[in-house]
Amino acid sequence: MEIINFEITKNISIKGFSLIHSRNDQLLFFVHGLASNSTLFLPLANKLFELGYSSIGIDLRGHGNSSKPSSGYTLETFSKDISSIITEYLKVKPIFIGQSMGANLGVMLAKEKKPLIKGCICIDGGFINLKDKFANWKQCEKQLTPPNLDHLQLPQLKELIEINHSDWPKLSIQGTLNNWKIFNNLKIKKKLSIKKHLLLLKSLWEQKPNNLNQLNVSTLLINSTMKPNFENFPSHTKMINLEGDHDIHAQKPNLTSKIINDEISKGFFR
Repeated sequence: MEIINFEITKNISIKGFSLIHSRNDQLLFFVHGLASNSTLFLPLANKLFELGYSSIGIDLRGHGNSSKPSSGYTLETFSKDISSIITEYLKVKPIFIGQSMGANLGVMLAKEKKPLIKGCICIDGGFINLKDKFANWKQCEKQLTPPNLDHLQLPQLKELIEINHSDWPKLSIQGTLNNWKIFNNLKIKKKLSIKKHLLLLKSLWEQKPNNLNQLNVSTLLINSTMKPNFENFPSHTKMINLEGDHDIHAQKPNLTSKIINDEISKGFFR
């Protein structure tokens, strides 16, 4: 694994990881969800690397090890960041793999008239419609504002994560811990501030519902906690429902990698 850096502007750099096979032109591009980071994809990316796939995973602005500017916390800006990386740095069209909000970003790219991606895989996301659940933004904000855990120290945080995700691989536990900056005295601080979290949440709440018929690339939906009811599926879309956590890619990387490999091998993403 290599640490990578993409310069979006003079003052904004997007960090992440790469796992590259020298003889494989099939590239997977991982984008995490709200308040997460690229390393939560490493268990899945490692499994897919063993199957012969090259991968790149990024930390969205404000997340992980990427720059944390004071502005730009909207889905539209994030989509532009990703488009800049694909057009300026990548040699091939990747298959986009996003989770939760990251999947919604993938669908935004999949709806473009001239898509920059070869295909889109949505892991428990892509068609999040918060207005279905909340009549107004204030209700959404009240229910979904995350708890502030920065009063904890590292051992307490690690124990809390392990209790809530007792069946997760150790690498996925570490990926979750990477959402915080850890100080020498074991104090912690969330890398994405709650203020910026809420800006992104509001952008997600304001997003118009996505429509399967708007997709211009083959799209695979892998759902766990989300079970959208679509009446009709275009021929270039497919949905697989699993039982598991919202971050099922982190909980069950073996199963998720098998599904992805099977669909790619069958030629779903042509």
